[in-house]
Amino acid sequence: MDETFERIHTVYDLIVYSYTQIMGMGENRIISRYYEELPGYRSKITNWMREMLLCNLSVEDFVKEWISYLQQDKEQVCMHVLMEFDRYYKERDSYPLIRELKTKKMIDYSTENNISDRLAFYPMGQDNFIMHAEVMKKARRHRMKSGIWEKISSYRINEISPLVPLVGIRKYNNNSIEWSLAQNGCLAIAMIPFSNQAPFDRDEKTGIWTRKSEDADYQKMYEDCIVLLEELNKRNIDIVVFPEIVMTEQLISDIKAWLMQNRDKAGNLKLLFMGSYYTENINRCVLLSGMGKELLANDKQNGFEYTDTQGKLHREELGVKSEKILLIDIKGLGRVWYLICKDDLIFENVAPFVSKYESTVQVISAYSSCLSEFRGTGEALAEKYQVFSAVSNSCAVRGGREIGIMGYPVIFEQGNSITGFSLEYACSLGGACCSYGRCAHIMRFDLENSCLNTKEMRSGNQVVTHNLVGIQIDYEQLPI
Repeated sequence: MDETFERIHTVYDLIVYSYTQIMGMGENRIISRYYEELPGYRSKITNWMREMLLCNLSVEDFVKEWISYLQQDKEQVCMHVLMEFDRYYKERDSYPLIRELKTKKMIDYSTENNISDRLAFYPMGQDNFIMHAEVMKKARRHRMKSGIWEKISSYRINEISPLVPLVGIRKYNNNSIEWSLAQNGCLAIAMIPFSNQAPFDRDEKTGIWTRKSEDADYQKMYEDCIVLLEELNKRNIDIVVFPEIVMTEQLISDIKAWLMQNRDKAGNLKLLFMGSYYTENINRCVLLSGMGKELLANDKQNGFEYTDTQGKLHREELGVKSEKILLIDIKGLGRVWYLICKDDLIFENVAPFVSKYESTVQVISAYSSCLSEFRGTGEALAEKYQVFSAVSNSCAVRGGREIGIMGYPVIFEQGNSITGFSLEYACSLGGACCSYGRCAHIMRFDLENSCLNTKEMRSGNQVVTHNLVGIQIDYEQLPI
């Protein structure tokens, strides 16, 4: 990390740093004067620098040129940061032209606002792995990929309104997904139905392990999970996803310890979305790295409701949950939002969140008998925001053969515009093998080869069948 970067703490520091890089000024001389000679004039100096930069960067053709032809890292990120002042903090739809500068007030630089306190700066979300496939090339958006953000491990977004939850964006500084894509040309994801039998309370749909038999049941469950992970590792699986409420806090802790101690048996596993567990009535999902590090945990925000066969309404009572939502930037994969079941189904909440924070990958641990709403949400997000979504559902509550679903962007064969497509995975074994994770549905997303799909879409009063082109997905159900 260079010395100049270590001295960036305030909005002023960031603007001065941006100015020196973009204008090609002598970095040491400018920074030295700013810190040591003219501390009383910082506000005037930085406002002048900012206006000068904005006059250059707000010319539309200039901006397009920068985005189209990626420049050196420092120049990219300085331009990007200045655009972010408007784009995120003031929630503008587009970068302002010069005439707007005279009428619209931007960030108030009259006081030294600390980046880690009041303001928030974070990079654009990266395209997900599907959008990097050759078949999606013409529909891909241009995004800046590097620069100052490579040196920052976590970004915090503080909203002005107390009604909006605090959002954090972390970064996983690991190249394993990128390496796997480069070596294999594909990404392998295993969805785990987990269990269709006791000791989980299937009838009440809580999924909570009752521990009626205490140690014997727990030990079997743990051993079966380890057998599963060892087998998936042998098959070069990159990502493993468990359903909602099939874990316990202790089981996740023990699996985490096993991952840390057994790299020879789990070295191919990159990410484990561990499903969720209850702790003090909080429904919490956890993401682990393949090395056993906890990358994030999110609490469920919206409890499920259902009516049983006697007409009784059941509601999931959630405890004092955290309202903070964590996303994570993972190289090669995208900006990941890990959420639980119903949190994905309230589209009027999900769509604005995805749009604003540019989440390009959604992983959902579910416990649901109905997949149609997940399908609709997944296809809509794929079409509008190019989101890849993966729903890992429990075998215990599946309504038919279908267990889970994937939603991802594809393009029309004619025209190359984007729409959303979904792939359901179903049980071909009648659920007989599904005992504590002794079954896996494996999808290999081949980024080097394309596949032709068809989809019926309504146009006015007519239903028209369209040819769609997307990445090739190879599927198998694996009894362990």
